[in-house]
Amino acid sequence: MNPIKRLIGTVLTKAPRLGASFLHEPVFIVGSGRSGTTYLQSLLETHPDIVGYPGEANELWHVATYPYHEKQPDVSPIWLDPEQFTSFSLKSWPLGWKQHIKGRFGTYFRFSHKKVFLQKTVMNNFMLGEMLEMYPKAKFIYLVRNGWSVALSYQKKELEKYEHPIYRKYIDLDDLKRVRQIHAQYWNDTVMRVEEDKHMLFNENNFLEIRYEEFVAKPDHTVQRILKFIGLRDSQDPVFRTAIAGVTDKNYKARTELDPEELADLEEIMSPALRLKGYI
Repeated sequence: MNPIKRLIGTVLTKAPRLGASFLHEPVFIVGSGRSGTTYLQSLLETHPDIVGYPGEANELWHVATYPYHEKQPDVSPIWLDPEQFTSFSLKSWPLGWKQHIKGRFGTYFRFSHKKVFLQKTVMNNFMLGEMLEMYPKAKFIYLVRNGWSVALSYQKKELEKYEHPIYRKYIDLDDLKRVRQIHAQYWNDTVMRVEEDKHMLFNENNFLEIRYEEFVAKPDHTVQRILKFIGLRDSQDPVFRTAIAGVTDKNYKARTELDPEELADLEEIMSPALRLKGYI
């Protein structure tokens, strides 16, 4: 490696804030957890001009509250009160932390030699304004999936995590119906909050809404919309084309796994967001 590049790399590694100047137009994938955001990011990362930041960077965005069972913050988990959790998390940022985050992202982008930096997060839906303030030229891809599937998927995916003692005062693992209700409410609150921010903070140039159902039904069409939105051309790279061709519907069959009574209960909890997004 060129000695000058090696020196720059060493300096940026030890002082990551210096890397902030390398990234001005990140692309963020947001939306409720269990909505296919990881699936979408993994596909887009196969495009030769896109680099995805590893993981969700929750240890950066939520430095004092994540992982919740380790930090044990004096606030309810995000899925119980996302507004309060996010406020607590933001207020707990150390001095200069915004620049630290920007430096970490910028450094990673600088050494990727790619054209677009992509970062996926599902814990930041109540702080999109702060993210836009940090990156005024950022673009946001918002993925929406029907609430029944999200609630069921959360219950299946997170159950093992909830066995940690810290969650016992918030959740009863013997009452899976209640677990699904909690996450149904979380999904509803997330959709309604993002919808509000969409109209208050964003426009068609920096905010693109994608339906999970559309993504899995017409992956090539959806990917073309995304590439146009972020300013990239299509690629015939075989890995990228294979990823698109391999998209399958991973939707949980909530309407067949849950009994009609519970479906009705969940619909009542989520009715504002379900109606808003045309699911009912």
